[in-house]
Amino acid sequence: MKSIENLEGFWWLPSEPDLKIAGILKFKNTEGIKLQLIGSFLNFSMVGKIPTNIPIILGIVHKEIITLCNSINSNSRRSAPGFASQEYTSELALIGRHFTNPDEILFNKARVRYSYLSDWADLPTVREEPELPYQDKEKELKFIYTRPETIEATTTYGKFSVIYGWSEAGKRESINFQQFVSLMIQPNEELSFNDFRSKFIHSLNNFLTFATDRTNSITELEFYSRHGDVDIVDSRRSLDEIPIQAIYKIYYPERKKLDRLLFKHEIFFEMLF
Repeated sequence: MKSIENLEGFWWLPSEPDLKIAGILKFKNTEGIKLQLIGSFLNFSMVGKIPTNIPIILGIVHKEIITLCNSINSNSRRSAPGFASQEYTSELALIGRHFTNPDEILFNKARVRYSYLSDWADLPTVREEPELPYQDKEKELKFIYTRPETIEATTTYGKFSVIYGWSEAGKRESINFQQFVSLMIQPNEELSFNDFRSKFIHSLNNFLTFATDRTNSITELEFYSRHGDVDIVDSRRSLDEIPIQAIYKIYYPERKKLDRLLFKHEIFFEMLF
């Protein structure tokens, strides 16, 4: 998963919405999710009564709303009179939704990308149109991309889809066109994060590791939910249409850039020699 570098915002507890504290959110897969507060949620006269786990911390960073789940107070300091700071380590960050009740953190759908999924799905070739003999002196380049149709399967556990997509970014002097493949998972019932992860997300990760003979890792994960609140930033769409980016520490290595799967003609060549 992508790292998060120094997201500065304001953070509060659901029970104290008016007590907002400045803080910085960071994430590296080697270290996990870290929230550094310039201040404290807690009254230091309550030494010995400080809870070790806070179920939910809410935040807003540059119009992005964030829910941090199962946060452990890993460090609390008090230096100059009246100044305190805290650091929390969180199990899960949900970007794009505020949940105030842990029992409502349920998801009805997830979209996940794995490091070798696009290789395994056999992406189509982006072709350049041949140059015509009667073409003008100013050569016009045209490229053709045909997106494959979505593949769907319904099982006793729910509906699964292989979705092909692309992203593009261009400048005056260059174009960056990139294909990708995602798996959409729609179970028959709403599931918590831990149930979704154990029943589907990590099981599919292990399947792709077996199918590709490469250790796969989760590169991107989005959930969809009918619960929570987005009115603080977006009230135009229904809840289950708004994706929730999920970030958590994974225990699989990142993909090596050159460690790709072989194309079909390369496999044939390897078999010959």
